[in-house]
Amino acid sequence: MAIIKWTDEWGLGLAESDAGRREMIGLYNEIYLALKRGDSRRTLVSGLTHLLDCAESLYAEEEQMMEAAGYPMWPEHRDEHRDFLQRMRRFESTLAEGNLVIDLPVLQFMRHWLTGHLYDSDGAFGRFLARNPEALVALVAQPV
Repeated sequence: MAIIKWTDEWGLGLAESDAGRREMIGLYNEIYLALKRGDSRRTLVSGLTHLLDCAESLYAEEEQMMEAAGYPMWPEHRDEHRDFLQRMRRFESTLAEGNLVIDLPVLQFMRHWLTGHLYDSDGAFGRFLARNPEALVALVAQPV
């Protein structure tokens, strides 16, 4: 398993939104490196908390954009976000209590989910925006 390398294919072409996606990948990479270095559980929990806080913020903005753009798959996309965050927040709590550790299988799950979601689900939204320029105009005009 390696560090995730950002690819522009994961972007939507919206600067702020893409910056948030890059930040999440960077935070995942920091957790991965912290695990490889043998950093403390406190450091790992802190990194995971930061990643999940970033994800919650990014996902809320993304869901607002999808709804404003009239993206027909936004409810399913929202449900993917909620499922991931619920699972990871439960893991975060168990980890913070000292009853679990971050290990390679957990990082593999996170990596698979993040990259799969960026490529498949976010990619589908990006393709929707590319096919529907009026939706993109509505997003650019929308205050966040």
